[in-house]
Amino acid sequence: MRILELTDYGTFYCPMTGAFLFNQYDSGDSEAVEFAFLWDISEFVSIKPEYEELYAQCEAEEEEMEMQKSAYEIFLEKLSQRNELLIFSFESQGMACGPVSSTVDYCINMAYKKNEEDFN
Repeated sequence: MRILELTDYGTFYCPMTGAFLFNQYDSGDSEAVEFAFLWDISEFVSIKPEYEELYAQCEAEEEEMEMQKSAYEIFLEKLSQRNELLIFSFESQGMACGPVSSTVDYCINMAYKKNEEDFN
């Protein structure tokens, strides 16, 4: 697994399917997205069922480690050997009543292949 950290972005499309994923006003979905995680609230926007159990285990480990690492950081460590996964980590920054920032991670399966039926 690799992580690409990006700060200046506009509209983002899935590199595997071409599906619209997000811009500053809206978001979409793609079959190649394994999960999307919002750091600000420590929650998944979307997650495929096969990752839910693994994340639950990571939450239990977080409690055992007395929060030395977040469940999401443990989760990423466990996925680190999955070479087909690429995380696009988008950080936006601005000013409100002071400096603000927001980060969202989109994990894309770069080995994703559409079914043959999708082409008929």
